[in-house]
Amino acid sequence: MGNSIGVLKDSIQNELLSSIFDLSQDYAEIGIDKLLDNAAFKEMPVVKTIVSLSKGALAIREIVVARKLIVFLQQFHKGLHSQSDVDKMIKNLVSDSGKRDRIIEQIIIMNERYIESKQSVVHANLLLAYLKSRLTWNELSDLLICLDALHPRSMDYLEQLEKQNFVFLPALSSSWVGSLIAVGLTLQKGPHKINELGRKLYYYGVKGDFNAVIPPIEATSMDRLTPSN
Repeated sequence: MGNSIGVLKDSIQNELLSSIFDLSQDYAEIGIDKLLDNAAFKEMPVVKTIVSLSKGALAIREIVVARKLIVFLQQFHKGLHSQSDVDKMIKNLVSDSGKRDRIIEQIIIMNERYIESKQSVVHANLLLAYLKSRLTWNELSDLLICLDALHPRSMDYLEQLEKQNFVFLPALSSSWVGSLIAVGLTLQKGPHKINELGRKLYYYGVKGDFNAVIPPIEATSMDRLTPSN
C-alpha cells in the first residue's frame, strides 16, 4: 500500500510540474459510463497510474477519484496564466520536499473524499492562492477541512451574500446557509456575517480571483444593539 501511494504521489507531482496539460475537455461533465470510452482520459498519466494500481481494472470508485484528480489538475493549470507562473510554481514546489509531500498528500486524501468535482476545482484554486502567498498553510488546511464538510451548493449562495456585504439573518436566508454556519465560516454575534476565512474561500476558491482585496468585516447598526458577553 505504501509503495502504491508513493507511485500515485509521483504521478501527481509530475502532472503538477508539467508545463503542458490537456485543458481541451471538461471531464467533470462527462458521465462515469462514458469516461472509460474516452481515449484522452484513459491516456492521462494519473489515470494510467490508477489503472496500474488497480491491476488493470477500474471500479466505479476509482473512476470517480480519477475524474476528480483530473478536474483538480486541469483547474490548477488553468490558474497558471504564463510560463513565468509555471516556473515560479515549479521552483516553489521543488525547493521544499516536505511542503511538496504535504501538498500532494492533501490532494490525494481530499479528492478521494469530495462529493462533487466542483470541490476539486475550489481546492485547486485554494492551492494556487497558497502558492501565490494569498493564504498561509494553516488557512489552506483549515479551508480544505471546511470544503470537505461544506454542502457544495452553499458555495453558490456565497455569491448572493457578496451582494449583501456577507451579512445575513439566518431565519430569512437560504437553507444552504446552515452549512456555512456549521463549518465555522460565520461570525454569529448580532446579524451573522461570513468571516474572513469564509471570504477567502469565496474570492480565492470559488471565484479563483487571486488579486481580490478581501473586504473587511464591518460593524452594522444591529451589532451596536447586541450586548457583548
